[in-house]
Amino acid sequence: MKKHLIWVTLLALSFSCRPPVEKTHHFSLAEWNRFETVNYHAILEHTGTYDISMRLVYSDPVSMDHLTVGLTMETPYNEERYLEQDFPLFRDGQPLGIATGEEEGQYEVTIPFFREVRLQEQGYYEFRIDLLVNKYSVAGVHQLTLVLEPV
Repeated sequence: MKKHLIWVTLLALSFSCRPPVEKTHHFSLAEWNRFETVNYHAILEHTGTYDISMRLVYSDPVSMDHLTVGLTMETPYNEERYLEQDFPLFRDGQPLGIATGEEEGQYEVTIPFFREVRLQEQGYYEFRIDLLVNKYSVAGVHQLTLVLEPV
């Protein structure tokens, strides 16, 4: 009986352990061009509920105090979801986010996109993030990481 209980427990743990998926894009010269769409491809092996967010690493000073981005998600069963998000980088002249410690004046902020979204099918997911600002480019943006965190 104990042997069966151990196997059932191990089996349950193996199915419940869904690691987060993270995909990172580094911007050359720490500048995000308005026409540079950031594409991510992820093969999801575990279905379930996820929080989808973006981690942005930027410098102080960055050429804007807020960014507007659009996220498009395409699923293996041809569903497409789109969300625009406007988020501040500074409040009262102070940078939001936490210092990265890698370089002086570099900060990391997490921006939630979809909370508790159900990804029902294993397979190939495609994500596109577009910069939706009036300027041609935003200087001071170092990297962008897409995070799919199991809930």
